[in-house]
Amino acid sequence: MFRVALFFLIFLPLASSGSEPPPSIVPLQQVILYDFEHLPLGQIGTGGPGQGQPTELGWAAAGHAHVIDGSIDGRGLEITKPASGSPSVWFELPGHPTLKSGQVRFRLQIRPSEVDTYNIMFRTAGSAAEAYGNIGLFPSGNIAASDGAGSVTFGNYGADQLLEFTVDFDLDQWTWNVWFNDSLVVENRAINQDKDDPGLAGLGRIGVTTPSSATTGITLEVDNIEILRNAPAVTLLDADFNDKTTGEPIGTGGAEDGEPVAVSELLETWIGDADAGGKALYLMKEDAAAFSNGYTEWRFLSDASVQTGWLDARFDMLLDDLSNNDFILAGGEDELIRVSSTMSGDLQVRFPDQTTGDVVGDYEIGETIHVRIVCQMDERFCSVAMDGEWMVSKRDFAEDTPSDLAVDRFHAGIAGESSSFALVGMDNLHISATTPSAFPVSAEFIQQPTDTVCREAFDPSLTVMVRDGNGEPVVGEWTLLLSEYTSVLGWNPLEFDENPVTFDGLAEFIDVTLRQTGEGARLQAVVGGYSPAVMAISEPFDGLPGPLVNADYEGDDDDGPFFAGLPQSLWIAVYDDCINAAPMGTEGTVVIHSGPEGASLSGNVGIVSTEWGEIELEELVFSLPGEYVLDLEIDGVRLESLSSPIEVKGDVIFNDRFD
Repeated sequence: MFRVALFFLIFLPLASSGSEPPPSIVPLQQVILYDFEHLPLGQIGTGGPGQGQPTELGWAAAGHAHVIDGSIDGRGLEITKPASGSPSVWFELPGHPTLKSGQVRFRLQIRPSEVDTYNIMFRTAGSAAEAYGNIGLFPSGNIAASDGAGSVTFGNYGADQLLEFTVDFDLDQWTWNVWFNDSLVVENRAINQDKDDPGLAGLGRIGVTTPSSATTGITLEVDNIEILRNAPAVTLLDADFNDKTTGEPIGTGGAEDGEPVAVSELLETWIGDADAGGKALYLMKEDAAAFSNGYTEWRFLSDASVQTGWLDARFDMLLDDLSNNDFILAGGEDELIRVSSTMSGDLQVRFPDQTTGDVVGDYEIGETIHVRIVCQMDERFCSVAMDGEWMVSKRDFAEDTPSDLAVDRFHAGIAGESSSFALVGMDNLHISATTPSAFPVSAEFIQQPTDTVCREAFDPSLTVMVRDGNGEPVVGEWTLLLSEYTSVLGWNPLEFDENPVTFDGLAEFIDVTLRQTGEGARLQAVVGGYSPAVMAISEPFDGLPGPLVNADYEGDDDDGPFFAGLPQSLWIAVYDDCINAAPMGTEGTVVIHSGPEGASLSGNVGIVSTEWGEIELEELVFSLPGEYVLDLEIDGVRLESLSSPIEVKGDVIFNDRFD
């Protein structure tokens, strides 16, 4: 059983006083307050939450429910018990009639005119029968909470006494708590409904009544019915593992599949049956003597990150062994908070500026601890609850926490040196946020680069979409920086005028050309001036050689001497604009661009015979002496790539003869 460390009670009175937890540490928002102040005196209507009125009046309440100048806080609602029937008044949750997950909190004040029988009822939407819970006031003066599985008496009351109730339903943990006059009186009581019943309607209404057994004419004044529920949140990660097969290793499909993105090679992982029912993920670290950490790494759905608003993480720790188990919220390499169990049986909460964590409790082998971490990213604090009890309240971030921290991942596993074959389980992992980052969190190429010829522009132009934490196009102008992600194209392979900025999240790179060629290249587009780095990585493409346009002419003995009428060698290196050599087998013909009138060439046709794109003409003959400029013709087309002037001398005189 979970036990609170005694010294911690001194420093955290919230954990032990039983007082209602302030809404500032949990992401609850006021949905509606039925305070009746704006309603006219007299019989109340049934306009629903939009008009601050009940949704339904039981038949016995017709004519017996009135708005009055009350004694609680201005105008209130008075219900009078008629001679027959049970006058019930029902208030719906606005817009959320079938809550099956998250939290909902009810606050209300009542003042009974006599010690008699009264009920406060929590029901499924549209039903007066399916009970999530009751609070009953009895003629004995006792107050009790019941849910069909049993009843617990927690206080008493007197005539005309102001009674204040706060009732919290946790529909994820399937429990409810009751505070009476600021004291916690019912804690973690199970909701008496079958959570796994697909036909369960969901919690949706609160009602007040004086039952038929009550005395005719008694009144109950009701005021300030406040309904709060989780601030609208986006689910970033959800995994209960019940969609997995028992015995199978966990995959790495990411948040979309309720799986991590990486599993440490130090861990053996598999899906097993949890003691409380359903399935759970189990992690075992067999290399117990190693100080290395064995973690699973989870990334949030759609690459979302959280920089503002509320971040809420919940999970169950299934502690099957005494070992060092860590559960970490982080952004990139920056850790935000860590919840751990230790080999000594302690439970700790640790922040990055602490060498060791604060001990907040202890555990026993075989125990399951329900953990909840809530962080307010704007106000920069975190709170931690274990088994529904707030153990750390509004602890500020570490001073060196980066101001632009974007929490985007969760680590779970076994740290350091743990006991032999350390084993821990995890279940019901759920992470949500009220405001995922409105800044860039992901980017993708909408128009991918296609195979493109060197020195030609990509067609169509490259486009990149940048999205925020909600998966929507990011607002504002963000500069995109384009470069090669791989290294196959070499140094500085791209040429374009300027880096574009986003418009409605979209950036277009116009007239981007390749200076280099290569196979299987990828590009990256990085959001400039923003941390942590957000980039799009393209699909592979090929930079293709262009048409042959250049030739280098290399003759014997530094381009000469050449002699008319004699066979001699000439090398020509043929390549394109990106210095790609002509492929072997390419035929080329050397032609005269300019030279002596009537001059011709022979032996001037050759084949590329080396990987460097070279043609060797071993029997090239210039017919006449003089100055020549040569060109190269490929497939009947001149390259217009001219040689330097070549001087060709007259015939060689081999013998001197005097007549």
